[in-house]
Order: sequence, then C-alpha cells, then structure tokens
Amino acid sequence: MATNSSQSSLVQLHVIGRGDSASKEQRRPRADADFKHYTGNARTAPPGDDCACVHNLHFPRRLDRHCGQKLAEKAWSGYCKSPTKDANGQAERPVLKAFSSTHSSVISNMRTTVLFLLLTLGLASGRDGEGYRGHQVLSVRAQTPNQVELLKELMDKHDEIIFLTLPSSVKQTEFVVPPNLIQEVTSALREADITIELLFADAQKEIERSLAENERNRLYARSVYNSPHHDIPPLIPCTIPTVVAIINNFAQAYKDLAQVHSLPYKTFEDKTVYYLTVTGKTNSAGTKPVIIVETLLHAREWITTAAAIYTIDNLLKNYEAGDAKAVQALDNFTWIFLVVANPDGYEYTFTANNRLWRKNRKRVTTNCYGVDLNRNFDVQFGGVGSSSACSSETYHGQHAFSEQETLNIRHLVETHYNNLISYLSVHSYSQLLLKPWGYTTSASVVPPNINELNRVGTIVNAELSSHGATHTFGTAAGVLGYAAAGCAEDWALTHKPGIYAYCYELRPRTSAAGGFIVAASQIPYVGAEVYHSFLALAAAILPK
Repeated sequence: MATNSSQSSLVQLHVIGRGDSASKEQRRPRADADFKHYTGNARTAPPGDDCACVHNLHFPRRLDRHCGQKLAEKAWSGYCKSPTKDANGQAERPVLKAFSSTHSSVISNMRTTVLFLLLTLGLASGRDGEGYRGHQVLSVRAQTPNQVELLKELMDKHDEIIFLTLPSSVKQTEFVVPPNLIQEVTSALREADITIELLFADAQKEIERSLAENERNRLYARSVYNSPHHDIPPLIPCTIPTVVAIINNFAQAYKDLAQVHSLPYKTFEDKTVYYLTVTGKTNSAGTKPVIIVETLLHAREWITTAAAIYTIDNLLKNYEAGDAKAVQALDNFTWIFLVVANPDGYEYTFTANNRLWRKNRKRVTTNCYGVDLNRNFDVQFGGVGSSSACSSETYHGQHAFSEQETLNIRHLVETHYNNLISYLSVHSYSQLLLKPWGYTTSASVVPPNINELNRVGTIVNAELSSHGATHTFGTAAGVLGYAAAGCAEDWALTHKPGIYAYCYELRPRTSAAGGFIVAASQIPYVGAEVYHSFLALAAAILPK
C-alpha cells in the first residue's frame, strides 16, 4: 500500500443505476446537492496521465449534462493500460477534474476513492453461481402470539431459512426459503392462517438484477497519492483492505482533523479492526464530548458502512469549507467512526458464497460458525430475542463479550468513558430510530434519562424523515414487535448512564424495496439522511 508515484489526473464520476428506487419526492435538494458534489465536467487529459476507465458503461441520458456528450456516448472497456486515440490519432483519456496543487490532488484522490467504494458496494452477489437459485423471498404478517411462535419455530428448526427481519406481530416478517423447504414452510403457514406474500420467486435473480443495474456503474480506477504512504489499487471488489485504505486516505487528506487507530483484539480470522477519529481544530480533542458511531456489526448491512463513509467525507469537506453546522459538530465533539465492526463477516459476504450472512465467522463447533454480535453484549445477556443454538441467526455466543469484536467495542467505550456522550449503533433495514431499552416489552421499564432520549430522538428522527423516506421512532418492542437482549446501544447506556444511545435502521423499509441488496444509486440519499441527522444530534446535545 505504500509506493511513491507522481501526481495523477483522476475521474470523479457518479453514475445513477436503473435500480434507483427513490421517488421524485425523495430526491430532496440537500441530497441532490450532496450527490452532485462528486460530479465534474469532462475534458481530455494529455497522454501519460493516470486515468480511470468506464467498464461497459451505459450512461443514463440525464448524466450527459455532467459528463459531456462525447464521454456519455462512449462505452470504455477494460483498464486503461494504454491511451485511446481520438479522430486525429491523438491520445485521449476520459477525466473530469485536474488539480495543480498537491493538497488539491490529495483531497481529490481521497474523494475519488470514497466514491469508487460507494459505487462498488452494491456489486458483489455473495453466493457464486447458483447460490440462491430457486430460493423464494416471502413476507408474512403474524396476527397472534401463536403465529409469532410458529415463525420462531421455523427459524430455530431450519437454519437454511434466512430471516431478513425477525418474527413480529406488528410488522411484516421477511425471510428466504430454499427450494427443498418451500412446500413444508408454506403448508405450515397456511395451516396457521398466515397470509403469504411472495416478494421474489427467485432470490438469485433479484441479486443478479441488482448486479446488472450496478454493472453500468462499475468503474475501474487507479488512484495514486502524492505521498510515499498511499497507493490505492483498483477498487473492485471493495474488500476490507480497501475500506482501511479509505479511512487512511481521510487521515492523509485532513491531517489536522482525522486520525486512524487500531483496536487491541484481532478477529477470529486474525484481522485488525480500525476506527477513525474526526474532530475540529478548536479545543483539545481529549476534553471534548465523544460520539461513537458503530456500523456493520451485522455483516450483510453494507449500506451502513457506505453511509458512514459518506458522512465522514461530508463532515470533513464541509468543515474545511466553513459550513456552520459541520463546524459546530466538529469543534464541539470528537466523533469516533468504527466503520466495519465485523470485518470477518463482511468479507465473507463478498468472498465465501453468502451475501446474506449476518454473524461473525468464529468457528463455534466443527460444522457451525458465527455469533450474532448484537446479542453478545452484557445487558440481559441470553434473554429474549436471542438464541443458545449456534445455527440460529441470533446465536448470542457462549457468554457476554465472548467475541473479539464486542471486546473491541467495550475497549473503545471504556477508553473514552469519561467524555462519552452518545453511542450510535447503525444498522439496516426498516427505516427506524430505536431508543433503549430494546431488551424488554414493558413500556414501564425505561432508562432514567428517557425524557432526554425522547427529546433528542424526536429531533433526530424528524431530520431522518425530511429527505423523502419516513422513519419511525420508538423502542424495539413498540415498533418492531419484539425485544432483543444483549444489544450494543442498551449496553452502552447501562455502562455509561445518561448518554444518548440509539439504534438506526436505515433504508429501505422492506425487502421488496431492496432490503439488504441496496442499489448503489441509493447511497447518496441514505448518506444524506445519516449525515444531516448527525448534525441535528450534535446541535441538540450541544453542551451549554
């Protein structure tokens, strides 16, 4: 990752895939402004510049005004190892922006790298070949306790069934059923008078449809720093080293604002877990209130890391631009971003034939892998909403903090204990903002600071919902219909009473709208919701 190369010219291009399911109302001005931040005007670079190529790219008509007609009419194939020729035989390469100063080049390279990560987050299919061929995606609504229990029995009995949302009586339960179990499952549901909605007859086709949409966005790029410490390879696929490179890029581009740190506990597969601190130039970072943002605790929730990176980029660039809200957020708080809390599980969704894997990759028994990290914290451990069966999606582990990943989070919280003011656990999907306690169904069992949690949560949820996608604020039991013990935000609040602890469930609302397989074109909209909601949180809890 460390080579010294000359300044390069770069492509900064945001391509909108066909899978953009946002309505016109969802394309709010602020999201569009953030979206356009990454786009420039096409020009021709001189021979010898490094470049980025568009791989079999079919441009939507609306892109022409950003990229230029000539580039919009071409489909560039492969990686630019040699110059292409124009009509006069002169070498030409498609680029969008050139920067003369070293600082501008570093900032541009960093943003380009960020963009390529975001665009490629929707590319991997998870399972190779026929992985989910013939698997049906079903949606049901349990109306009675007995119906909820039936769904739980199916979840415990058949580990081949992938529950995308957990059994509930207040919202739809969505799950993926393999071909050999379709008849058994649908018969059991009908006997229990549960209405079945078939969302997708073939889950693999849905994944492939998403891939086909995003293939039009697939960019090969080489992004080289004017520094001996950074050399970013083509960012396909977007694996853990790429994510680490991107947070290193932030630290390189914004030396006064961002720093990369490692956590002490290596994962089961011997990976180091990194986090990024972001804070303003005024006041000592060691004395500011700390906000911890944890994303990708569940491996399949790719959009959470994309939204975190989008948010970091906007916090930094807007702070340097003098934006009042970004300045307020960074000058008054230290933000800690744990962008991939579960690196083993995340990498498995790319490389090991399971895009919908949820847990980590610890080998529990000879034939069973994985602990649900968001059931492994020491708060009502082993209680409701968790399982003692390793094959379960919600297996809580052998004991609280049995996992390296949760030990890392505990270490992070304890390291910043004195200054910790907020803990944000970011998940997907369902369009929710959840407050503690998540481990109980009793409306009378509430945290001592419930009034403050309600005040700030209402403000944050209003901001989340102001970009065209309504979010719901409440407890897990109140809005999901089930409780869950051992969750991160509950533990953080019990460990440091009085902090502002919340769990985000990002877009979309249902599997029919994309579920965990979110089109890359949705990232700017989800990212804008998260970014502006974080600004609203900072303003609402600003020390007086």
